[in-house]
Amino acid sequence: MNSNAQKTCIHELPTDQCAYCRKPPAGLPGRVWRTRYGTHMHRWADCNALLYGHHVSRKLDLNTHAPRPVSLAEANSAGLDRCSNCLPENVPPGARACRVRFNGYWEDGFVIELLPNGNALIDFQSRGERMRRVFHHWKNR
Repeated sequence: MNSNAQKTCIHELPTDQCAYCRKPPAGLPGRVWRTRYGTHMHRWADCNALLYGHHVSRKLDLNTHAPRPVSLAEANSAGLDRCSNCLPENVPPGARACRVRFNGYWEDGFVIELLPNGNALIDFQSRGERMRRVFHHWKNR
């Protein structure tokens, strides 16, 4: 047997080329959340941006649909964009999901670095603006 032979998946493709079988890119989950007619994929079903979208839809008297989990491959093949709140482009692969209290609201974020004094450098989005700040009080997601 050739030691250079690639493994094939159940779809009869090399595993690293199959959108359904290859590992997701570093920092992205294998499963994401989407709504029936939504245009974005989310890391969490209770992402603040997703919940805000539902709030706006209800105010406009539009139907809302519960988020459902789908594979990252399915979300990509449906042409969904990444949510800038919970799947931002600039978060390092090892960052841990968290929530921080900022201006009276709990915001979704990511621990970028734990600091020696118990503080943490957090990447988060508030009112559409992406920020990095040091927080003493934060909680794991």
